[in-house]
Amino acid sequence: MKKRKVKTHTFRRGKYHFDWLDRKLEGMCEIPENPSRLYMMIPEGGTCKDLCVCIHEMAHAEKIPDTLLDGERDSAKAIGTALYRMGWRKK
Repeated sequence: MKKRKVKTHTFRRGKYHFDWLDRKLEGMCEIPENPSRLYMMIPEGGTCKDLCVCIHEMAHAEKIPDTLLDGERDSAKAIGTALYRMGWRKK
């Protein structure tokens, strides 16, 4: 397993602990009523879709409304695609 520099990050909903997925799920972000130890599962890869999924899950942690994250006008997908087209890549 790779050693990762970033293991946690504090968002509006609280401090999240990251875990990386091996493709069984696209992504997951816990949103409990009383956060004590929050987990976010994000993709391991470096594709455009992986970037969009990471943004989508982090948007949940930032309390961005679901109406902006689903459907044809998915904001996370729009932002992730733009960043990927600009050259943003996972090292």
